[in-house]
Amino acid sequence: MKLSYKNKFLRVCGGLALLVGLYEAVSRAFDLFAITFPSSLVAMVILYFLLLFKIIPLWVVEDACKFILKFMPLYFVPILVGIMTYKELLAGKICSILSALVLSAAITMLATAFCVEFLQKRKCGAKEKEDKQSERIL
Repeated sequence: MKLSYKNKFLRVCGGLALLVGLYEAVSRAFDLFAITFPSSLVAMVILYFLLLFKIIPLWVVEDACKFILKFMPLYFVPILVGIMTYKELLAGKICSILSALVLSAAITMLATAFCVEFLQKRKCGAKEKEDKQSERIL
């Protein structure tokens, strides 16, 4: 079903209101209890569980998230401007910056590969165990 522009606009606005409201609620709670932890991270985890347990249906935030992701590259413009402003300061440290980037990317890829391999072995092991149990029954 194709949504009209008005309905799409209302969905985006409603989703954004929910996301901002969730962030603000967590942020104010953290301020109230003097918790020094990123409230945006906790709000994201809460949103995950709200979606996982279907307390909030996916369609409520889906259009808002697509809208935010569409403009994601614009969020990095200030970082690039900052790099251009301080290029003299960063010029002497380019080797250490590049080596840190390459090393962190390699570590991330290796950790991901090991996690995926571990989870696949675990899944295959559980399936084999289930097959053996079903053979015993027969």
